Amino acid sequence: MHHPAEPAGPRDGIATDQGPKSYDEVVADLAAAVDGLLGDDTRANGLLGALVNPDVKARLEAAADLGEVALASREVANAEFPDAVVRTPVIVKLDGSKPEAQDAYFSECFGPVSFAVAVDSTADALELLRRTVREKGAMTVGAYTTSEEVERAVERSAWRRRPSCR
Repeated sequence: MHHPAEPAGPRDGIATDQGPKSYDEVVADLAAAVDGLLGDDTRANGLLGALVNPDVKARLEAAADLGEVALASREVANAEFPDAVVRTPVIVKLDGSKPEAQDAYFSECFGPVSFAVAVDSTADALELLRRTVREKGAMTVGAYTTSEEVERAVERSAWRRRPSCR
């Protein structure tokens, strides 16, 4: 089962090398970086793959209705494969405290969809990570932090213990 990227951040913001940034500023910066990376169709085609079937395209389009869109998906023309259906990712902002948001980010959403989930604190972000790993599984986990304590907590949260076979 594939689950979308779920960047989670405190709604009050984070400290950065450029000073404090609000959740909205962090998500806007992330959206701008993705847009900059994929703004050129030639480069985007080198990084993205074609959508594998119409269901993926439908999920991508439906994701935009789940919250505030921080980065809209766009069609990418592929000169080498003109019939290929290539889309850039959508980034949707969600409030982690709302049940309807949890329904969105805990459901399978295979495709170029990312949810930027606002939470009340770093502890809440870690709990969201623990729940995601425990309830849905995760192939990879990435975290950006300047705190060694938070780094260790992320490592512990990402570790899913399997029952032993005795």
